Amino acid sequence: MQFFYHHKSKDLTIDIYGELFKHIVKSRRAKISDTIKFRNFVDDMLYNYKIETIDKKTATAQLVSSEKTKQQSLLKLHIGWCITDPKNITQTISQLNELNIFKLTFIYCKYSQQNYKIDIDRLNKILINSSCQCGRSDILKLEICENLQQFCSVYKDSFMFNFSKNHIKDNKTNINNIVVGCEGGFSSSELAWFKPDKIVGLNNPHILKSTTAVLCVASQF
Repeated sequence: MQFFYHHKSKDLTIDIYGELFKHIVKSRRAKISDTIKFRNFVDDMLYNYKIETIDKKTATAQLVSSEKTKQQSLLKLHIGWCITDPKNITQTISQLNELNIFKLTFIYCKYSQQNYKIDIDRLNKILINSSCQCGRSDILKLEICENLQQFCSVYKDSFMFNFSKNHIKDNKTNINNIVVGCEGGFSSSELAWFKPDKIVGLNNPHILKSTTAVLCVASQF
């Protein structure tokens, strides 16, 4: 871990308990007077706390110093991901966070299973753990959109990732919002929402799984 998350980081004293206590005291074997780094993912500050007391299930720590250290990508890439199996999303989202994607919007498209439900709270917990491990000073922002039409009406300059001789690597400087399909791709009506010059692809003739496609798009930037 590069640091730990505590929602009260910034306070003069914080209590450490639950899973956080297990990580810091049980697994890391931190002792009284050890200094631990924390973030709250609200500001850009890294807070250093010294452990003051340790009991069987809780510990307390005192703030000793803080510094502004922002580790975020200057590129604000936003991916619209047509909803696929939540298990695959859970397995992939930490990698998107590590790749510094700014925002991820889940979209219910025609070929998305409508019974799939996205657990935002669970995903945010995964993202917090991911940022603590990779050193990112914030977490990937998440939202849900009812359909592709609604997404395009809000993000009017969006691109679509699909089969195209218009390669993504040649358009990177113009792309802020890009949509990736679910398993099965896009319907003809969804394709019609994008002009040919707004559809970008790879120099690769193979059909990609949705998770492969979203990671591929993220890695291009």
